Amino acid sequence: MAEAFRPMSSHQLMESGFETQLYAFEHLPTGNRSVLLEKSAWHRNQPAVVWFLRDLVSEQRYRISIFQNRQRNGYGPGEQDLAVIPPGTCLTIEVRATRTGTFRIVETQTNR
Repeated sequence: MAEAFRPMSSHQLMESGFETQLYAFEHLPTGNRSVLLEKSAWHRNQPAVVWFLRDLVSEQRYRISIFQNRQRNGYGPGEQDLAVIPPGTCLTIEVRATRTGTFRIVETQTNR
């Protein structure tokens, strides 16, 4: 059986040379988006995974934190643990703004 994917550490991400500055974390587009997960890494100081995404229609790049769901011992909304989705996966996501001005994924679907 193949070993499950796990995100890289924030230190590994910085050491890899991945250009995180190309990925906006403010003013994310809300609503449904078709995206490519380009990279994922553990958040530096929160129980969260940071996804680095590219919108497949607009080519816009952005990042979003996916927090631990303590009710089911995984990350993100719904039943699927979003921490184990490997880079290179195409997804349909729904993004909403919170009342504090941050953004969160409220629904995901893996596109096959």
